[in-house]
Amino acid sequence: MEHTLLLVQLLVTGVFLSSLYVLGAYGLTLVYGVMGIINFAHGAFAVLAAYIFLIVIEQLGINFFIALIFVILLMIIIGYITFETFTRFTFNLGDVHVIVYYALSLVISNILAITFGVNTHIINSDISYRNIHLGKLEFNLLNLFIIILSLAFSGAMHLFLKYSMAGKKIRAISQNEEAAKILGVNPMPLRRLAWILGVVSAGLFG
Repeated sequence: MEHTLLLVQLLVTGVFLSSLYVLGAYGLTLVYGVMGIINFAHGAFAVLAAYIFLIVIEQLGINFFIALIFVILLMIIIGYITFETFTRFTFNLGDVHVIVYYALSLVISNILAITFGVNTHIINSDISYRNIHLGKLEFNLLNLFIIILSLAFSGAMHLFLKYSMAGKKIRAISQNEEAAKILGVNPMPLRRLAWILGVVSAGLFG
C-alpha cells in the first residue's frame, strides 16, 4: 500500500514538472516555427514575469489569481514593445540572431540582478502552502493549479491554431511562408502575434 501511495505521489509530481515545461516550451517552439528564431531570451522573460508577480503580490498585496491576470496583461504589453523595438529587425540576421538574443537575455538578466539582487526570493502566497488531502494522499494546491493551467493553455492554443483564421495563417507561414504570401497573407502581424504568445508563455512558465 505504501509503495502504491508513493507511486501516485511521484506520478503527480512528474505530471506537475511536465506541465511546467509545457508552459515554457510552447512559446519557444511557436516562435521558432513561425520566425525561425531560437529565442535565448525566453528564460529571461520568464524570470522577469516572476519578479513582476513577486512585486504585485508582496508590494501591492493583490490576490494570487488577480496578480496572475495582471502579469499576463503586462507580458502582452512587454511582448508587443519588444517586438516593435527589437524582434522585427532581426528576421534577416541568419544564425547571428542566436548571439543577438543571447545578448538580449544578458541585458534583461543583468537589469533584474541590479534591481532585485542575486539572492533567492520566495513568493509568499496562501496557495503555495495549501495541500489537498485525498485519503492518505497529499497534493500541493499550487502544483495542481499549474497542471490545470498548463492543460487550459495548451488546449486554448490548440483550438486557436487549428480553428481560428489567425491560427490557420500562422500555421500556413510556418509551413511555407512564400506560398502564404502569394495567397495574400501578411506575415508581419502574425509574427507579432506569435512573439507575444511566446512571451506570455514564458511569463506563465515563470
